[in-house]
Amino acid sequence: MCEHLPFSLQVNDECALSQSVKEEMYKCYPEAKRAHMKDGGNFPYLSRSDEVNIHIQVRKAGWGNWI
Repeated sequence: MCEHLPFSLQVNDECALSQSVKEEMYKCYPEAKRAHMKDGGNFPYLSRSDEVNIHIQVRKAGWGNWI
């Protein structure tokens, strides 16, 4: 098993992905961690880049030496 599991950014405001597509993604990656954000729309890494970077840093810290 890969030691670097993926994680998904889940936004609670309007986004282009339907609930059924989100659920299918969760089925494909059942062990992935989810990062929850209040808002961010379709491109949270652009509109809320500081918050996304914090989520990435937290995940990276949990992986140890990942590069």
